[in-house]
Amino acid sequence: MKTKLYILISLLVVISMSCSFPTPSNIAPSPTIITDTVIPPSETPSMTPTVENTATVTLTLTPEISDTPTSTPTLGPAMITPNTTTNVNCRFGPSLDYLTTGALIVGESVPILGKLADQSWWQINSNLNPGTKCWVSAAVTTASGKLASVPVKSGPAAQVISASITAPDTIHGHCGGPNPTSFEVSITTNGPASVKYHVSVFNSDGTLRNQLPDETLSFASADTKTFDPAGAYKTDCGDFYAKVVVSSPNSMSDRVDWTVVEP
Repeated sequence: MKTKLYILISLLVVISMSCSFPTPSNIAPSPTIITDTVIPPSETPSMTPTVENTATVTLTLTPEISDTPTSTPTLGPAMITPNTTTNVNCRFGPSLDYLTTGALIVGESVPILGKLADQSWWQINSNLNPGTKCWVSAAVTTASGKLASVPVKSGPAAQVISASITAPDTIHGHCGGPNPTSFEVSITTNGPASVKYHVSVFNSDGTLRNQLPDETLSFASADTKTFDPAGAYKTDCGDFYAKVVVSSPNSMSDRVDWTVVEP
């Protein structure tokens, strides 16, 4: 009986062990197997941290556009051209009282050489007389360029541009005389002027027979004055000559010869 009980207990123990195998606390758990992954060299990550490229941005501010220019445009040289459909008279001086000595041609633009202080007249080179200057009115022209830099000039003093004396070539009279001879003097200016002159009469050998005192003629503008300087001059038979001499505003003279003969 005891033997059967012993066998039965042994059998129950075996069955119990086959159904449950408790892990003793002193047995280490099975290690976890880690499989290393080999990265090819080309795929080996760099140990240097990646730095993103940061572009430098320059901020350009566009100024507001104003209706009024903020800078003065560059001016060219001072020039002048007619603003009419006809050529503009260019005068000896800056006034209509001066003689015309040239012209500014329609469509032509020429340098400005001088100006009056009020810019009412402009000085340019004469197109008819190279090397000389003349004046055009601002009223009939258009000026442009650096007008402020044009020098201020005063009008020139008018001058006598022509002086002449005439007399008959031959006077028929009587030797021993008197044989009156009349002269005619003509003086021309290119503008307003006060002209001083005198007339002298000479013998054929150059000796002075008579000299009239200085006289003054006033010209309000460019003009020609023709006159008898001193009436008839009486002479004997022979050859004579007379001279008109202008001494101011400039020097000029002319001579006439004549002969007194008996019929």
